[in-house]
Amino acid sequence: MSDPIDKNQESEDSNHSLRMKIALEVSKTGTFFWDIRKAKLEWDRSLLSLFEIPDSVSIQVLEDFLVHVLPEDRQKVEDHIDRVLEHGVETYEVRVKTATGEIKWLRDSAKTLYDESGEAYAMVGACTDITDLKNRIRQCELAQEEAERVNASKSEFVANVSHDMRTPLTAILGFTDVLRESIHDDTERGYLDVIERNTSSLLKLIDDVLDVSKIEAGEDRVVNEPVILQKMFSNIYESLSKDLKKHEIIMSFDIDNQIPETIYIDLQRLRRIIINLLSNAIRYTPEGTVKIKVNQMLMPDSSRKLVVQVIDSGEGILADDKKKIFKPFSSNNTLKVDHKGTGLGLYISRKLANSLDGTLELTSSERGVGSVFELQVPFGVTNTTTSTRKRSPATFHEFPGRTALIVEDNADNRLLINTKLGNWKLTCTVVGDGRAALKELKDKVYDVVFMDIRIPLIDGIAVTKKLRKMNYKGIIIAMTANAFDQERDLCLAAGCDRYFSKPIEFEELNSELYGLLK
Repeated sequence: MSDPIDKNQESEDSNHSLRMKIALEVSKTGTFFWDIRKAKLEWDRSLLSLFEIPDSVSIQVLEDFLVHVLPEDRQKVEDHIDRVLEHGVETYEVRVKTATGEIKWLRDSAKTLYDESGEAYAMVGACTDITDLKNRIRQCELAQEEAERVNASKSEFVANVSHDMRTPLTAILGFTDVLRESIHDDTERGYLDVIERNTSSLLKLIDDVLDVSKIEAGEDRVVNEPVILQKMFSNIYESLSKDLKKHEIIMSFDIDNQIPETIYIDLQRLRRIIINLLSNAIRYTPEGTVKIKVNQMLMPDSSRKLVVQVIDSGEGILADDKKKIFKPFSSNNTLKVDHKGTGLGLYISRKLANSLDGTLELTSSERGVGSVFELQVPFGVTNTTTSTRKRSPATFHEFPGRTALIVEDNADNRLLINTKLGNWKLTCTVVGDGRAALKELKDKVYDVVFMDIRIPLIDGIAVTKKLRKMNYKGIIIAMTANAFDQERDLCLAAGCDRYFSKPIEFEELNSELYGLLK
């Protein structure tokens, strides 16, 4: 009579064996045992199945396995065996060719067995078919590469469009300014205001699209520098003064005097955010006031945050719009369509705030009362001191006796830059391509060279590199319609002393030139 306990044990062992078999089949895993002393290799049926080898064929020695390994992976297998013998346990991935010629990826995990004396006598392990996983990973990589290619193409397209639009805008805005100096009739000056206002709106649209492209491509990086807050807000006020006058809006500033005079932050990003907020406040306030309150917040770790509140007395924001105003292409529906912007300003501003490790929120808005937007961004304290002396916006430095070479292929912009520099008493020579520039500068040094970048025959960056290699010591100022950070970096790395994107801010250029030539 058989023992019931033995039968139960046999049944339990049988169930366990069945579960293991199913688990190996489902996971596409086979096992092996290699007797090192006898140099004998054994595979189970699951592993034979992975290699599509009939059960009638036996795997007896290591070479029976190695013949299935792709030649370029053979050394990897031999190194793996050495590491298992040395460390006891090892996992690696290898490509094999099955009996029917199919290429598979296997993950091989092995362990060395040792006798009582510490000598290795066997190696056991399991091989799992990971071909599907590898294929999915490769598909993801290909999709990522394609997305990066498309994104790069889009960025290049946006950069080209931006360049091609900024070039004529430079001439339009520049000659509008030239005409303003000679026209005194109020009606005609009003026409110039219309041209300037609409051209500036188009430039704002180009900048918005360019910013979105930079943000989505991750190409817009933070560049911190010493910033004098009072000077920054004064410049912002001047840039918005025409809109304030047009809408009959009173703008006031309340800046906490405990904030250091000079802080360390990305000026361009901070300025862009605040201008976007103020432009929206002006647009959505038919009449009334716009207030800017600036405070600092001291954090527990002794760091500081700049807190900027933009408070308007405008129409307020509808409840439904509050949920989507920070999404791209969303606008406040309280105004007529012809007063709306692109719907990108707040989206860009929040992205820029986030890039500074800050936040931008709508903290309150009430219909008929107005809205409050709050920006919080960390800043550093710097000991750098910068003169806050200001000169009249109408005053330009003159440079009698100084010479300049203008390298510009666009005829309208050549005329504009030549006219502006001539007004500053600079003696100018003009060329239209890179080869002519090199010829002109071969034996002559100008006080300053204004170098367009996208010029025929030899581009401006290549010309600058050649000049510096020739030990040319003169000042070179890059002037390009490409407003991407990479363009600025390339210009400066090539040897340019300064970089200006078009349309040129001639007042700023005059000031920089004075600093370089004095």
